[in-house]
Amino acid sequence: MPKTLEIAEYLNTRLNSDAFPSDPSSNGLQVEASENVKTIVFGVDASFALFEEAKKLKADMVVVHHGLFWRGMPYAITGMMAARIGLLFENHISLYASHLPLDAHPILGHNAVLADYIGGANRKPFFSYAGVPIGVSGECPEALTVEAIANELSAHLQGEEVRVFGDLHQKCKTVGIVSGGGGTGAIEEAAALGLDLLVTGEFMHQSWHTAHELKLPVIALGHYASETVGLLALLDDVKKQFKVKTHFVDIPTQL
Repeated sequence: MPKTLEIAEYLNTRLNSDAFPSDPSSNGLQVEASENVKTIVFGVDASFALFEEAKKLKADMVVVHHGLFWRGMPYAITGMMAARIGLLFENHISLYASHLPLDAHPILGHNAVLADYIGGANRKPFFSYAGVPIGVSGECPEALTVEAIANELSAHLQGEEVRVFGDLHQKCKTVGIVSGGGGTGAIEEAAALGLDLLVTGEFMHQSWHTAHELKLPVIALGHYASETVGLLALLDDVKKQFKVKTHFVDIPTQL
């Protein structure tokens, strides 16, 4: 049976966590509450609801994209934070978090997986956050309409509602992809690089005019939905590496 620390060290190495020193997230093992691991639950957000599901599934470890501890947070373990951590310790569930490393990984990362869905080739790093490129740009095998690309992505996201801003019928060959909330900062970079389309998670109100004036269509998958895909890829990777049971717990925020 693998040890908690063994799995955490594997994840640190596999995701190249040391390459992201400026990440506001505290990446790695955030709560050590178990020694051995039989069952791992994967989910997007460290929340009481996720931890309750992990308890029901008799998990020994939870792996998330958005962890509990972030730079600049108060150190007091009270209120909501106390309830979350208390639930973990009471049920001997450890917590591992990977933020930017799971955005940027060239195989398991959210953006790499989204690029796989549309056959993205000739990939290059795209859009830096905290001093590190986390997105990817690439080329579709053939020029496709914005609508066709949106439909393809939606199908891979189990029919998740995808929002499209711009001309549905515009043909696109080159695409920039940045999951989560990175779309706001990536619009001008995508346009400057001459990309035909931006695929992101969130698309903010204040960004609409920028994209419209630059004539850059945007596909917004939703912050949550765009950041499930890397976790699912990581789940498969861990399952192959270790003899453990794995579950993905889906708690969509509709955002």
